[in-house]
Amino acid sequence: MQNPPFEDVARRAYELFISRGAEHGRDLDDWLEAERELGTNGKPSGRVRTSSSTGHSVKPAARRKSH
Repeated sequence: MQNPPFEDVARRAYELFISRGAEHGRDLDDWLEAERELGTNGKPSGRVRTSSSTGHSVKPAARRKSH
């Protein structure tokens, strides 16, 4: 099974953002949760993403916890 289309993940991440009161600063958490929900068999895709602000690779396991 293929990874979900970018647009589907973006839509679901936005829904998650809205559902928790449009609180800013958790965009990566929302994106990863959307991927988990929509991904193959409910598992994260494991793809490496590039941060648009730094250009560095960001792996799901490397994300920082919110305080």
